[in-house]
Amino acid sequence: ELTTLYLHSLSRREMFGAEIECKVWPASLILARWLWCHPWLVEGKTVLELGAGVGLAGLGTARSGGQCVLLTDINEKALRCAKENVRKNALGHSASVCRLDWAEPPEDPAADSNHHDLVSEPHGD
Repeated sequence: ELTTLYLHSLSRREMFGAEIECKVWPASLILARWLWCHPWLVEGKTVLELGAGVGLAGLGTARSGGQCVLLTDINEKALRCAKENVRKNALGHSASVCRLDWAEPPEDPAADSNHHDLVSEPHGD
């Protein structure tokens, strides 16, 4: 049985300047569905999604049992959309959203007490 995830859709005006970041990529849809069918891969795990965009893969991870899922992106419109998607799907207990610029990583990564079991990076379709 498949589950439903709800996604916030941007207006054309909101989408301007975020055409790539706020697009629902086919690979993220496939990954979210695949994780739903194989939940043992993420159940109870801490997962970091890099370049989350609207957050579909991260939402699928959280819905499939990921204990702590962090969706990250650099684009502010994508982050707002991902936050709205976490809220729409009532996944705030296991998923959160924050800005991450790969060119400016946290100054002391060792100080970050969060350890991620899995890291999902975006790859072009």
